[in-house]
Amino acid sequence: MNRTELFDKRIKGQLNEEETKFFEQQLQTDDFKEAFARHKRLAEGIAYAEAIALKEMFIEEDKNVSLNRFKWVWKAAAALVFLMVTIYFINKQVDKPDYDQLFMSEYVPYPNVITPLERQEEVDGENPYLLYEAGEYSEFIDHLLSQPSLDEYQQFYLGQAYLALRNLDEAASYFSSVNTSSDLYGQALWYLSLIHIKQKNVDLASEKLTMLVRLDNGYAARAQQLLDQL
Repeated sequence: MNRTELFDKRIKGQLNEEETKFFEQQLQTDDFKEAFARHKRLAEGIAYAEAIALKEMFIEEDKNVSLNRFKWVWKAAAALVFLMVTIYFINKQVDKPDYDQLFMSEYVPYPNVITPLERQEEVDGENPYLLYEAGEYSEFIDHLLSQPSLDEYQQFYLGQAYLALRNLDEAASYFSSVNTSSDLYGQALWYLSLIHIKQKNVDLASEKLTMLVRLDNGYAARAQQLLDQL
């Protein structure tokens, strides 16, 4: 065993009894004592450098762990937010009413109050409202549009005929033309509301229904019920 190995084993406390006795004897000489002192300082310096390096490694690893933990926390938070938003919109979709069904549950063509069919034995071409009552909506439209001018009742019933044919935009344009002072204004608002519901335009439907509720006419209660379902 050379000196370096002996010194290392002494520093590490690995000397056996015989080696310890030998080491203590050699330590009495100045040369051996000085050599051991140099080796010990060198070993301590190496150990210190290694400790510093190890400490820096742990700090770096801790930073990485902290950074990874930070990233993980943010990823988890982002995932949670995404999940909550997804659930919210899924619930919103689930909670949405079936607008087509809602429309059909409330839609009934406005009755012919101009010339009811029971006053005539059969539909003829002289009175277009009899065509309307018989469900001949296309013929009714053609007949009215052939007129040089239209009054508010004709405009309202044209809206009805187009709505019955599910030509929603044309129907809405005729209902919108009904004057606020007309006796048919409340009815026009009601059917406009239904058109907006059918078109899934909730904001416009709510606006028209709210106007109906404020009018406090025969449609007010039904308008409020629809509002509650939107």
